[in-house]
Amino acid sequence: MALNKVDNKSNMYGWVDATINFIKGRCKHNCSYCYAKYINCYPPKLDEKEFQTKLISYEKIEVKPDDDLFGDAEPIIKKVVKPLSIFVGSSIDMYADNIPFDWVLKVYDYSKLYPQNTYILQSKNPAKMLCAIHALPEKHMLGITLETNRHLKHIMNECPTPQDRVDACKSKNAIHFITAEPLIDFDYNEFLQMIIDVTPKFINIGGNTNTSVQLPEPDKHKINKLIHTLQELEYDVRLKSNLDRLL
Repeated sequence: MALNKVDNKSNMYGWVDATINFIKGRCKHNCSYCYAKYINCYPPKLDEKEFQTKLISYEKIEVKPDDDLFGDAEPIIKKVVKPLSIFVGSSIDMYADNIPFDWVLKVYDYSKLYPQNTYILQSKNPAKMLCAIHALPEKHMLGITLETNRHLKHIMNECPTPQDRVDACKSKNAIHFITAEPLIDFDYNEFLQMIIDVTPKFINIGGNTNTSVQLPEPDKHKINKLIHTLQELEYDVRLKSNLDRLL
């Protein structure tokens, strides 16, 4: 198996180099807007073949020869390991309640064989994600999805409520980022406070790309107000291209 390299046409974060899914199938959350549940429409499974994937990449750089005593030798090309940012679980929330945690620990253990990489892990169930921080690869980034402050059962189905997600993260100082995608209409003050309570390092904001599902969306004035306030609070706000149509 090979890593899935991220290209410019992908809806993946621009700061991610590659993705991999050791765990595949449909997670319990069953979000109405999820595209993956129509592709992986089978019960979750651990894909043992993915544990043969080499989580490594190389690049060529110019270096001076070791025996260049006078500094006038021509540089030589050297092949070196290139650290990657790898999003693990791009097509399933591997912290959903129907995923055995020993599967997750096996993913962690395999990732540790390639310590040069940074592993990106994101969930709507941070209570489970944060229960074994000690087992994570050394270089990791944890994120949560927070589309709105409102709990919309007909959209989120079996997901933990937005408030439950935030409560699981409070005082932990462990969440690196929040992703508000697809951004759903929100109550400004309540949503802003939720974001602050999580204490993320940065916030990704994106729109709905599943055109077969209509979501209640905020107007551009509310979105811009949220963005500007977060920036004034010195948060790093990263806008995805799929947000453009709402602005």
